[in-house]
Parts: sequence; structure tokens; C-alpha cells
Amino acid sequence: MARICPVQKNMTFLFHKFHLMPLQLLLCLGLEAKKKNIIQLAYSAVHLKTVVRCTWKTTTTGTWWHVYIGRAMLYRLYYFISGITEPIARLYLQQRRRQGKEDIDRTNERLGYPSQLRPEGPLIWCHAPTAAQASAVMPLLQALSHTHQILLTTSTRISGRIMAKRLPPTVIHQYVPVDLPPICNRFLRHWQPDLALWLENTNWPTLLHMTQSHHIPTILLNARLASAKKVSRPRLLRKFTHIYCLTDHDRSQFQKISVDNVETTGSLKYAAPPLPPLPKKTKALKNEIGRRPTWLAALTHPGEETIIQHVLGDLLTAYPDLLTIIVPHDPARGEKIRLNFETNGFTVCQRSRLEPITDETKIFLGDSYGEMGLYYRLAPLAFIGGTLINAGGHNPLEAALLNTSIISGPYMHRFRHPMAELLAAGGLKIVQNGAQLSKELHLQLQDRDLWEQRAAAAYLVALEDQPRIPHVIKHLEALLSATNNSRHL
Repeated sequence: MARICPVQKNMTFLFHKFHLMPLQLLLCLGLEAKKKNIIQLAYSAVHLKTVVRCTWKTTTTGTWWHVYIGRAMLYRLYYFISGITEPIARLYLQQRRRQGKEDIDRTNERLGYPSQLRPEGPLIWCHAPTAAQASAVMPLLQALSHTHQILLTTSTRISGRIMAKRLPPTVIHQYVPVDLPPICNRFLRHWQPDLALWLENTNWPTLLHMTQSHHIPTILLNARLASAKKVSRPRLLRKFTHIYCLTDHDRSQFQKISVDNVETTGSLKYAAPPLPPLPKKTKALKNEIGRRPTWLAALTHPGEETIIQHVLGDLLTAYPDLLTIIVPHDPARGEKIRLNFETNGFTVCQRSRLEPITDETKIFLGDSYGEMGLYYRLAPLAFIGGTLINAGGHNPLEAALLNTSIISGPYMHRFRHPMAELLAAGGLKIVQNGAQLSKELHLQLQDRDLWEQRAAAAYLVALEDQPRIPHVIKHLEALLSATNNSRHL
């Protein structure tokens, strides 16, 4: 039971593990009292097959209310509330649309109304909420799209914009519906997928529950589970037809909660092909850069740009014509980053403004979407952002596949496995702070053989992960064939 402090003359609701599981609902009512008093009431709601127990405790600091609601009652309460909250969901989406967070022309997709017809024949539905997850599953979708109809759902406007440029023509993209029962039902009734693929997480519990209720075989890809003790929805996880785990540790944690249909395949994102080259844009920018020494700070987070400024104070003394490419993880921070560098005397060229790189340019700010492959191809050295601050890093194999020498900070727990492989092969250098980053960049900028050697080692590690896709495809096709055969019986 979570604990929160009493609030005078106010009521606070803490919904803990709200979706599709026993709910512990804590109500805190701040009432002054001078006497300690504990009263417990319990009654059984037999027709709901549940028990509701109320406990409150009055102290000098206030009155604590604890209400325990069983699973069956929670289901009914949740679906009742969900049924009357669709108008609120519409208002919420309208507000997000005004803020530029939703696609203006496709908001109805978030309410379960399709913008395209369902294609004839078997349909594989892949749910990859973020742009990163959609990019990770792209090689699998490309392989499946040669012989199958594919529906891809994502949740953000950015992911939709990126997928529009990268998806094969036979893949349909829709925005994932809001996680409310009537909306999810509307979505599933129209698309009627024969097979569902979920990427990494189960943060859409209603949609997942209803998918499984429709008896649609459901596969969890790139599954992670740090600890079996922290699982909030074990029953949903047990309903997955098959689970592909990242590591053996993840597989063992799934097995601890009685999930047996699991195997370790590693991450599909590590088996992804090289990022799109954008050859015309790459050629134009390389002509603007010329022979200038260049390095890339890829997918940086707030705080890392300040570290880079201090690093450049040393590097520009030794290399006056050095060009630094900075690609923020969130391109929306572009204007703020530009102002910060210009205030400190750096000449900035901004990609979102289509400004050309000149001899005076010290910072090329890559605040654009879907062009990461372009930036990696412009620089032989890359620092992976999110690793000098505690953000967990980003996929280093995207850089490795493009023959890039990789530098990382110490915070790389989100990609611990590929980082360890790169480090063991000599394709990665870890630095602890800005001073070490400056020293390492000095070393590699003056020694071409060194960064070429590290880039080659990283490239070989990245190639080792490519065979994972065929194994997964073979299993999915067998499962889809069995599903179609059973429907025709």
C-alpha cells in the first residue's frame, strides 16, 4: 500500500495499478482530531464474487481511509466509467490537436474510426507506440510485407510523420486508439487482425485485454522484465501466445510468474538494416562541409549540450575549423539549443531552417525528424547522447552499421547488451565526463587509423545481429497459417 500524507480539508485519490487487476484505492481525508480511533468494516458482495473492505484511522494529524476493491467489482466499475468518458476523450484529443500534438486530419483514428478500408485476406497488426519502437520493428515489417498485409499502429504525431516516409507501400499506418473499451472495440471490429504483434510493453491494457478476448493470437516482441516482483498484470502476460525476450534474465523473470511460452532472441532493433541514406541530401551537405574535421553528438538530452560547450572550448583551440554536429533527441528543443550556443559566441547553422553550412559555422544543429541516417553519414566519430546524464543512452548499432567510431558516457543501461558487445570488440570507448570526452576526441581526430579501426570493429558486431529476423518470421508465418486453418474448420 502506498502512503501519502493527509491533506487538510481536501481529498486525494491515489489509483495504484488501475487497469485490470486488484486495485488498492487510498483515500486521504484531512480531518483534525484529538482522539485515536480505528474502525474496520467489512462486507462480502457475493454476487460480484469480491470483497470490499473499508478501514479508516483517525489521529491528531488527520483521518486515513483505506478502501480495498476486488477484481470483479473493479472490472465493472472501470468499464462503466470508460463507457461514459468517450466525450471527455474527444475533448482531450481536441486540446492536444490545438497544441499540435495530434495529426489534425487523423484525430478520428484515435477514437477508433479508421481512415482506410481493411484489405482482403489475412492481416497482421503490429503495435509499436513510439517512433523508436516502430523503427526497431521496421526490418521485420519489410520482410513480412512481401507476402502479408500489415497494419502498423503508433501513438505520436512524430512517429506517424516518420513512418509515412519509411513504410513499404503495402503497410497501412493508423494511430492507436485511446485505451477505452468502446473505442478499442470499434478499432478491432473494423480491422479484425489475424495476428497481433506488440513491441516491448503492455501500456495499453484495455486494448491488449480486448485483443486477447477476441481470440487474436498475440506476440510480445523485444520483451523486457527486470523483476518478476514488480509485474502488475501477470494474467495478461500469461495470455500472450508467445514472448520473445531480450535476454536470458528477462526470460527467467517471465518464467517466475508462470509464463512458459518464452524464448530469448535478443532485440529486433539490433537486427535493423542501416538507417535510410537520403543520398541527395547527404551529397549536398558533404559538399558544404568539405574537408573539415567533423564529429557528431547524436541524440543529446538537456544538460549534455552544456558539457559539449565546455568540450569545444578545448577542441576549437587545436582544430579551429572543426565542425560539431548536434542532433537533439527532441528536435523541438532546437531553438533553445541554438540560443544557448549563440549566446556563448558560437555560430550556428540550423537544419530546420535549411540554413547552409559556411566556413564560419561551428555548430550544425540537426533539429529535424527522420534524418538520423543522414547525420551519421556526415561524421566518422559519434558520441551517443543520453549517456553523460542518466537517460540510459540510445541504440549504438545504428551508428555501428554506418562505420562510425562510437564514444559513450557511463549511463547506458537501456542498451547494456550491445554496449557490452561493442566494448569487448574494441568498437566503443566509454568516457566518464566532459574532460574525458574532450581527451578522446583529441585522440581520434589526430589519429585516423584509430577511429577507422574502432569503426570496423563496431561494424562487425552490428552484422552479427542480422540473422535474428528470419527465425522470428518463420515462427510467425507458422502461427498465422495455423490460425487461418482453424478459422476455416
